[in-house]
Amino acid sequence: MPLSLKWKIQLWHTLILGVVLSVLGTGFYFYEKAQRMAKVDQMLDIKVPPLMGEALNIEQRQGPRGNRAPRGQRQPRDRLEQLPESAKALGWELSEGSNPVDTLRLHNGDPAEAFAEAYADEGYYAQVTGRRSGAVIIQTPNFPDGASLPPELGHGYFHRTRDGAYRELIHSNPSGYIFVGKDLAPIFAELNILKLQIGLVTAGIFLVGISVSYWQVSRSLRPLKHVEGVAAQIADGVLTVRIPESTKGNSREFDELVDNLNESFQHMENLMNRQARFTADASHELRTPLTALMAQIELGLKRERTTEEYKRLFTVCARSAERIQRITEQLIELSRFDSGRAKLDYEELPLEGMLLELTEELEAYANKRGSELRTSLSSGVIRCDPFRLEQVLTNLVNNAIQHNNRPITIVLSGWFEGDLAIIEVSDNGKGIQEENLEKLFDRFFQESSSHTSRHNNVGLGLAISKAIVEAHGGKISVTSTPEVKTTFRITLPQQPKTDKLGPLTSAYNTVKLSTLQTSTSR
Repeated sequence: MPLSLKWKIQLWHTLILGVVLSVLGTGFYFYEKAQRMAKVDQMLDIKVPPLMGEALNIEQRQGPRGNRAPRGQRQPRDRLEQLPESAKALGWELSEGSNPVDTLRLHNGDPAEAFAEAYADEGYYAQVTGRRSGAVIIQTPNFPDGASLPPELGHGYFHRTRDGAYRELIHSNPSGYIFVGKDLAPIFAELNILKLQIGLVTAGIFLVGISVSYWQVSRSLRPLKHVEGVAAQIADGVLTVRIPESTKGNSREFDELVDNLNESFQHMENLMNRQARFTADASHELRTPLTALMAQIELGLKRERTTEEYKRLFTVCARSAERIQRITEQLIELSRFDSGRAKLDYEELPLEGMLLELTEELEAYANKRGSELRTSLSSGVIRCDPFRLEQVLTNLVNNAIQHNNRPITIVLSGWFEGDLAIIEVSDNGKGIQEENLEKLFDRFFQESSSHTSRHNNVGLGLAISKAIVEAHGGKISVTSTPEVKTTFRITLPQQPKTDKLGPLTSAYNTVKLSTLQTSTSR
């Protein structure tokens, strides 16, 4: 069973936090260890050599410790006028008198004892060996038994760590060997305590971190439970539920997700309601001609009839069958647009030329009904499917003629506003009632005053027109003042690919007068 999103995020947080804390803790420990070792080396380099340098002078004056030369055999030596700062730092001072041995002395007089007193409590030890005599000149009491000089020493000095427990400085010069070291046991003890402290602090931070992470992840993902619950209800057919607004405010991305999902759920509910209404309307529209067809067939089967009677029956049956066919074809066309399977063949063409050719085809039909068709056009390029767009305009002109029982004037206009192409079909007929304007593009909607029986309308023409316009990425709207003016406006976005246009295609001639007379209508 796969892990939930919450636990996947939590595991990644735990892994990342553990790695980061381990790296930081280990790095801090080794950095602190290196700093302490560097401090030990600094102490060996700075504080010890002044004492050892003066101790070498003792060998030159009195020989190895314990075998001091007689006073008369000691070589005279110039008195120091100024004490070096490094010697002052060790507690040395200048003394009065002419004895060279006493020229440099500590407050208690013995260099080895003074060294031990000053540094033994810090773990330092020292040994100075004369190069000529090989005898030990100075050695602190805490000097380790196992410490020894490495063989074949040259001039200079170097540091070494011996047995992992001692840090030592070995200095070789022409006068002798200086061996200075420090016991690292106290430092290692401190480092062990530091290691334990780092471990405890790291563990504490880790526990606090994963606790805060768990709380934050749980808090962040908690609203998804509401989304999951609503989605489950939607899947069960309860289309009215929505994700509550109280779940918002957690994050901007989640708020956008809630808004998008609620819009999708609303759109889904509208589609389902529309589909249910459409199914009911389609069933109702198909039931009427089917009932008439079945009634005529039953009537014809009841008894023998004359040829004229059969002819009248078959004529009625043919009209009913034709209506059923028309409804079926239009339903199929609408289903293509609803499913996105309708294909538009885009072309770039002059708007003025397309509308003029369409006007030529429709003018004779309008004149036959006593109406007048006028144009008001601007030149420019439009990118559209000309056959589909002409289907929309033909339907609008046909509606204007069929739904007015008196001669009217129809104006077909076209112009451009920025990147938009505007096409209007207006008339001065009886108009549309205000309460019907919003429902005018609904499927199977027909105004009560429409002559549906006369014109055999099915109420799908404007629904198909709206689907065609929206498939172009445009909008269609209607405004009406009864007995004054009714205007259908089509707005299409224009994105021409080229500035050069070829000749108008033959698609303009595909809409014939016969097609107009039987076209879909309001």
